[in-house]
Amino acid sequence: MLQLRVSALVILLTLAVNNTVAGGCGAKQMKPARNAGQTERGERGATLEPARKGADMSSGDLQVLQEGRYTSFNQPFVALARDPQTYARLREMVSQLPELEADFFRSHAVIAAFLGQRRTGGYSVEITREANGQMQVGEKSPSKGLVVTQALTAPFKVAALPVAAGQSLQLTLDNSWQAAMRPYRVTTAEINLSGGVAGRTERLPLEGEIRIMRAGKLATFVFAVKSGGQSPVHTLNEITTGIVETDGRISIPLLDADSLVERSHSALKATGQFTDNENKLSLAFASLPSKISDGFSGAGKLDAVATAPPPRRPVREDEPM
Repeated sequence: MLQLRVSALVILLTLAVNNTVAGGCGAKQMKPARNAGQTERGERGATLEPARKGADMSSGDLQVLQEGRYTSFNQPFVALARDPQTYARLREMVSQLPELEADFFRSHAVIAAFLGQRRTGGYSVEITREANGQMQVGEKSPSKGLVVTQALTAPFKVAALPVAAGQSLQLTLDNSWQAAMRPYRVTTAEINLSGGVAGRTERLPLEGEIRIMRAGKLATFVFAVKSGGQSPVHTLNEITTGIVETDGRISIPLLDADSLVERSHSALKATGQFTDNENKLSLAFASLPSKISDGFSGAGKLDAVATAPPPRRPVREDEPM
């Protein structure tokens, strides 16, 4: 009987000690920095779980698929995946992204924003939709005096948003991403247009600029192209992400035609090649198949040359030289 009482007393004392230690520890212990490519809990402390296959994303709001403070992307980069092929390449570069079926991209797009390396914690990526429908990708910096992790971080966020297939989607990017783009000047370009009730055909010369961000097997193209010497002016002011193979071959599965092709029209696809150590670019683009009997379609090509060297990550004011 005495032995049973002693055992019960030991158990009660053990529970009391454990509860005292758990409740009395007021300071949080700093976790060691993870290796590149690992994810962790978000800034607010809530566990971030990737969306499961078939998740309901029809509410009209952005849904975060994955975010964190650590990734292998050490340079600023933004990807806009509007097709399963591009998203598949993105999944190869970002672990734990959910599988999304091809039908998902008929009504949604995925934005992935990587801030690049920062010397401390406290930084994060914000993706928001403005009242006019335009998307804003921004950097959130730690407020002055905030105690942050003294370790290298590389914040990122990947989110899905509702958007119709072929619908134009405009992005506004903060300076960190603007500085990561390399400009290319269009040297020669044209597009052949056809369609309409009367079956009209037209050939238009094109001019303008393309800015490009590179990361691994992905390249994001920001087109600012228009027809020259024509009225009305046809424009291609769009952003999209394509796939780049090791030999420089480019594939852009989907690109909205903007007003480059008269409405009604389908989206464009493009193929091309980087050459001369990516100092030169050539693209050939054509309209995707359409069920619109009297719609318009276009096919064309362009050549462009880089007007600046590849960007280097700028030194921030809060970082030592």
